[in-house]
Amino acid sequence: VKTEGWNIVPLSQLRGQSHDSTLTTSLFSSPAWLDALSAEYGFEFSVLYHGDNVFEGLYFVSIDDLAGKRVISLPFSDYVLSSLAPPLLAQGLNYLRLQFPAHSIIYKSADMREFGKLLGSNWSSTRQAVYHRVSIDDEEIMWNRLSESFQRGVKKAKKSNVTVNHLLNEHSLEDFYKLYCALRLEKFHSIPQPFSFFKKILDRFSLDNSASILVASVEQKPVAVLFVLFYGEVAYYKFGASDGLYLNHRPNNLLFWELLCSLRERGVTELDLGLSGGGDSYAGLRKFKESMGGNERAIEYFTCRPESPNNNSAEEFKAHLSSLTTAIVNAKLDSEQVSSLSKLIYRYFA
Repeated sequence: VKTEGWNIVPLSQLRGQSHDSTLTTSLFSSPAWLDALSAEYGFEFSVLYHGDNVFEGLYFVSIDDLAGKRVISLPFSDYVLSSLAPPLLAQGLNYLRLQFPAHSIIYKSADMREFGKLLGSNWSSTRQAVYHRVSIDDEEIMWNRLSESFQRGVKKAKKSNVTVNHLLNEHSLEDFYKLYCALRLEKFHSIPQPFSFFKKILDRFSLDNSASILVASVEQKPVAVLFVLFYGEVAYYKFGASDGLYLNHRPNNLLFWELLCSLRERGVTELDLGLSGGGDSYAGLRKFKESMGGNERAIEYFTCRPESPNNNSAEEFKAHLSSLTTAIVNAKLDSEQVSSLSKLIYRYFA
């Protein structure tokens, strides 16, 4: 592994410096996103860079807690888009491996097929997924790009008296969280991140009008919500949830159509529809995103595990954490109770 010329600096030392940053190539490396993660979970981010190109490096966080030692680029984020050329990026990640020999190193790549070959035999592919991007065009072009079934869903939602409002306040965030919490518990048998995390995201992104919450309602009852963030010329559908009792009204079709129509006015060129799993259980979600004109792109997570023996105490803790999560899911708690418990344990899922 070539180690010459690589350096690591705490991100806090770079804040406030004027630069044309190519680090911030996506939402997940934006100052607002990293600030929200730091504020909620106490993460202290660093930058790995080569030569003097400190603003053309890679963000990461080093964690050492009950769940083990790990270096992640980046936690609770769909993927990382690096400005480094793939061979140089692979060299840098292997430099991290040498700097943190007792840690697992996790890198979330996107649009980098065959990257595993550059990383070498110490690394393994630990997750394969996709994300979708929709090009923002004239309304007629975007409508014609929708599948016929998606178009029918939009029309059905309108006939079913589904209304959509763009709201940006804590009340709409609470409506979102109740639906999102129920979705995570009932469909995915997992817990959501705490309400405070979403509040920090809303507060931080609202500072420069970079957040939007779209609420679909039936007779003033919220039945579906989209939580959208903006960075650069891209809008990111980051979180969403809907009431299963009203899915036949097709609220999500109308929500996304209203979102698409609103983005051109903001100067947005693409809508990122977020990560979708690559397995059969996510086939319906991938098809839905494709039906609104989404173009599929590859995501692949790579992990390099330390050569030293496994930390048995960390493995035992993660087993207990899994059991605790199952107990929370089965306890039929309300969203406030779930959020309080999530506040205590969610950082260990990083």
